[in-house]
Amino acid sequence: QQQIDHDAKVLQQYCVRTLQLLKLYTTLNDINGKSVETEPLSSDSSVDIQTYSTSLCISETEVGRILSLVTLHQEVVPVLKRQVRFTDDCATEMAFSDFITCFVVSDEHLVKCGDELVLKHLPIDLHSGISGKQIESLGGFLFHSSVHAGSYFSTLQAALKDSGVLPEKLLMLLLKHWVSDAGFCSSADKWINLQQVMKHISSLSDPKLVSSDSEHVSPWWAAVREALHKATGNVAAYIGAVVARSVSVIMAASFSVEHKKANEEKKDKDNEESGDSDWESVSLDLEHWNLLVKQLEDVLMLNILLKSQPYGKAVVKDVNISIETILNGGQGSVTDLIAVWAVSVGLEPEVLSSFLSESVGDVSVLQKFLDDKSDSRSLNIVKGLLSDIRRKFPYSLNHDALLANCGWEHLMHWSKNKDVVTHLEQAMTCLNLVQSSVIKNGFAAMMWKTFILKTFEAAAHLMDKVGKTPKERLCRKELEMTDGHLENFLEFCCQILNIILESNIPAEVEDRLNFAQESFWHGHENSGHTPLIVMALNQKAPSSQQVYFHLMLADVLHLIVTFQMKNTKPLGLFSTLGKKAFFRELTYHVQESTEREEQGLSASRTQFLLRAASGVAQSLPETDPNGQGSVDQADYPAASKRFNCILDLARGWEIDLDEIRRHYVCELYSGGQDLLAQEVKSAVMDKPLLASQLLLLAGQRLHKVIFDCPNPAGRLGCLTPDVVSFLNKLGDMPLRCSNVPLPLTSTLIDQILAYLSEDGREQKLAIAIRDSLPNLNQIASTSS
Repeated sequence: QQQIDHDAKVLQQYCVRTLQLLKLYTTLNDINGKSVETEPLSSDSSVDIQTYSTSLCISETEVGRILSLVTLHQEVVPVLKRQVRFTDDCATEMAFSDFITCFVVSDEHLVKCGDELVLKHLPIDLHSGISGKQIESLGGFLFHSSVHAGSYFSTLQAALKDSGVLPEKLLMLLLKHWVSDAGFCSSADKWINLQQVMKHISSLSDPKLVSSDSEHVSPWWAAVREALHKATGNVAAYIGAVVARSVSVIMAASFSVEHKKANEEKKDKDNEESGDSDWESVSLDLEHWNLLVKQLEDVLMLNILLKSQPYGKAVVKDVNISIETILNGGQGSVTDLIAVWAVSVGLEPEVLSSFLSESVGDVSVLQKFLDDKSDSRSLNIVKGLLSDIRRKFPYSLNHDALLANCGWEHLMHWSKNKDVVTHLEQAMTCLNLVQSSVIKNGFAAMMWKTFILKTFEAAAHLMDKVGKTPKERLCRKELEMTDGHLENFLEFCCQILNIILESNIPAEVEDRLNFAQESFWHGHENSGHTPLIVMALNQKAPSSQQVYFHLMLADVLHLIVTFQMKNTKPLGLFSTLGKKAFFRELTYHVQESTEREEQGLSASRTQFLLRAASGVAQSLPETDPNGQGSVDQADYPAASKRFNCILDLARGWEIDLDEIRRHYVCELYSGGQDLLAQEVKSAVMDKPLLASQLLLLAGQRLHKVIFDCPNPAGRLGCLTPDVVSFLNKLGDMPLRCSNVPLPLTSTLIDQILAYLSEDGREQKLAIAIRDSLPNLNQIASTSS
C-alpha cells in the first residue's frame, strides 16, 4: 500500500510538471505566433545614444565604440557568408513532444514542504542528456520572439515563473541562444530586449544568489561570466556581457535601496559599516564585469582581424576563438593566430612589417578606418585593427616576433606541400625583415632543425648516390618534391645557414630581449604551450664552424643542381672529419684535425670549383654581334653572387683563388662577356699568366674571323707570317661565342699588352695582332 501511495504521488507530481510545461508551451506558442504576425518592419536606423547610455549604465562614448565595433564586424564577417543559425521562420517552431523531452518530468524523489506534498510550482530541471542542437532549438523557442520583437515581456515573465523551470537553466538557455545568433547584435533595440528578459529571469532566482556581500561575488553573475568566457560568438558575447553587467548594476542598486529601507531606523556606526560593505561588494562584482568586457572587446577585435580579407580572396579559415581558448593557448596564441591569418590571406611580409613599424597612438584609429571610402579600404581596415590590437597585446604583436612567426607558418605550409616553393621565399623574406639578431638567429636555427635538416640530409645522400641532380621520380619518392623545385630548396638552405652564421656573433653581444607578460594572461601564466619567441630567445648558440660546414655542403649541392653538373659526389669533396659533423645539431662542436689532408681531395675540390665556374659563365647569354658588344647585364648580379659562392668554397678548402679567377675570366671571354670579365680580371694576382691565357683566346677569336669567311685568303694578307703561323697552330679550337665584334677583341689585345713582359715573344705577337686588326675590321665591314 505504501509503494502504491508513493507511486501515486510520483505520478501526481509528474502530471503537475507536465501541466506546468504544457502551459508554458501554449503561452510561448501564442507569443511566437503573435510576434510573427504583428512584428513591424522598422525603417528607422537612427540610434539614441543617450537613451542606450542610460539603459546600459555606460558612457555615451562607450555606446559609440560598441556600435562602431558591431558595424565593422558586420562589414567584415559577411564576406565569409556567415551562417546565422536562427531565422524568423524556424527559430520559434517546436513540437510539444520535442519540447517536453528537454526536461526532467518524472522524478522518483518527491518534493515536499514539511510533510505536505507540493503540487504547485514544482521545480523542473533540464534533462542531463540534452544535446546541443536541442538546447539551440529550445532557446530559440523560449526567447527568440521576445528578444527579437521586444514584446509580451510581462506574459513571458509570468509564464516562466509558473513553469517551475529552474531560473539558472533559463538563463543558460537565454545566453546560449543569444551568443549563437550574431544577427541580434546589429540592432541596439535587441540589446534592451535582452536586458529586459535577463532582468525578468534574474528576478525569479533566489536573491541571495543574485546579490553579493563584501567578501564574495554573486554566484549567479559568476555563472553568466563563465558562460560568456567560453562563448565563441564574439560580438554577441561582447554585447551580452555589456547587457548582463547593466542588469547586475541595476539589481545591485535595487537591493541596496531595499537594504537601506529595512535599516533606515538604525543609523548607528554598524549600519554605516554595512553600507560601506555593500558598496565594496558592488565594486568587486563590477570589477569582474569590467575585466570581462575588456577581454571580450580584445577578443572581438582580434576575431574581426582574423576574418578580414585585405585582398578580397575567400581563403580565410573560420576560426572560432573565445577568452577561454586564447588563455588555454598560452601567451603565444595571439601571435600564432595572427601569423596563420596573415599567411592564409597572402599579406606580404613587407606590408605587415610596414604596419607594425608605425608608432601606436593613444587614440583608437577604428573610426577613421570605418569612415574610409578609398580603394584600399580593406587594407586600411587591417592596418587600423593591427594598430588597435597592438595597443592591447604589445608583446604578441611585436614586429620581430610576429614576422618570425609568419616565417614559421610559411615553413609549416611548405612542409605539407613541398612543391609550393613560394612559402620558402616568403619565409626568407620574413626572416630578413626581423631586426633583432637574437630573434633572427634563434628562429633560423629552430627552422633549420624542425623543417629543413631532414630533407637536406636526404637530398645530400641522394645526390651523392646518383652523382648528379636526381630525376623527377627519385625526387618525388625521397624528397617529396619535383626535381624542378630542388634548386629552390637548396638555395633556401644556403640562405638560412648564411643568416645563422652572420647573426651568430651579433646575437652574442646584443642585449637579451625581455618579453613581459601581458595583462590578458594574469593568473594564467603557465597555461598553454611555450611561445615560439621564448623558445627562440632560449636557443643555445650554434657553433659557427658547424654551421659553416653545412653551408659549404649546401653551396656544393646548390651548384650541382643549378648547373646540372654530372659525375660529382658531393660528400666525397669533404674530409672524413667533415662528414662526421654533417647533419648533427648546429650546436655540435667540430674537433680540429691535425692529420694531413686526404690524398687527392684538393685536386677533386679544385676540379669541382673550375667546373662550377664554367657553369656560371656558361649560364650567361651570348653577346649580340650587331650590338657592338652590348649585352643584357641583368644576369650579372646573379652570376657574380654565384661566383662569390665558389670563391667562398675555395677559401674554406684553401684552394688557390687566383687559379679559379683566371679560369672564370677565360670562360667569360669565351662567351663574349667582356665587360664582366674585365671586372673579375682586376682581382687576378698573376696578370702575366692570365695575359698568356687570354692571348690564346684572342687568337681563337681571330681564327674564327679569318677562316669562317668565304674568302680567308684576302684576310690572311693583313697578317704577318708569325701571326699566321700562330693561328695555324691553334687550329679550330672551340669558342662558346664565335662572333664577338672585332672592337672588343682589339680592346682585349690592348689589355693583354699591358700585362705581358716587354720584348718577349708573346708581346711581339700581340703587337702584330693589334696592328692587323684595323685592316681586318675594314675588310670585314666591307664584306658584310
